[in-house]
Amino acid sequence: MKKRGFTYIEVMMATAIFAIFSVIVIKLNIAANGNINMQLKKQDMMMEAQKCVEEMKNDPEKYTSSSYKKKDGYYISEVAKDEGGKLFKFTVNVRIKENDDENEVKLVTHFLDQS
Repeated sequence: MKKRGFTYIEVMMATAIFAIFSVIVIKLNIAANGNINMQLKKQDMMMEAQKCVEEMKNDPEKYTSSSYKKKDGYYISEVAKDEGGKLFKFTVNVRIKENDDENEVKLVTHFLDQS
């Protein structure tokens, strides 16, 4: 008499291998989603920093404080430093939390005031 089908041990081994593979794929997916979310947040922070630079161009003398202030949901530090004549160095630091040094976006640019 010829046997047909799988034994109980074969079915359990196949199920265990499938479960292990599924857990690995799910963990990779969760890590990828976390990285994508962090990149989206950093992109939003960079856009906020660029917006602050545009505001600073209108009145560079107004921005001399390096302390963090809450603005538009972020903590922002804006400094305009006169580098001689009409050249200004703008530095904008944007954070999600006030004491979060690791997740900070820093934008440094120069502006020549031609007015």
